[in-house]
Amino acid sequence: MITRNIGFSLLLALALIGAKLASVWAANNELVGPEIPDRLGGVLIGMILVLFSNAVAKRIGPRPACAGKAAAKRFVGLAMVLAGLVYAAAFLLAPLEMARWVGMGAVITALIAGAVRLLAPTGGAQAGPDHN
Repeated sequence: MITRNIGFSLLLALALIGAKLASVWAANNELVGPEIPDRLGGVLIGMILVLFSNAVAKRIGPRPACAGKAAAKRFVGLAMVLAGLVYAAAFLLAPLEMARWVGMGAVITALIAGAVRLLAPTGGAQAGPDHN
């Protein structure tokens, strides 16, 4: 799984750094517009957030101690995947100054929603052999 493979993470980091350096070089040589390095970086960061959030959401054990907590963890993963998509789309489509606010707003909103869902009581939706 990608969340346990340090080699994959290092390769992904090198690809992100390489893409950013290549886009800065292209912008300095006037091959692309001056906004392209920032936009490319934002889109790639959003896609990395989607990739890792999707993997983390699927890393729930085969027999969770509480069905409510497992559902909350899946919710957090889904919220972060959607935040990553919004982040990437904002840097792809919106004006650059607005993209920063929209992207970070989406991530902060997903984090707050996830924290509220994880900290909320399960409402009696417990399952497993150790619950009465």
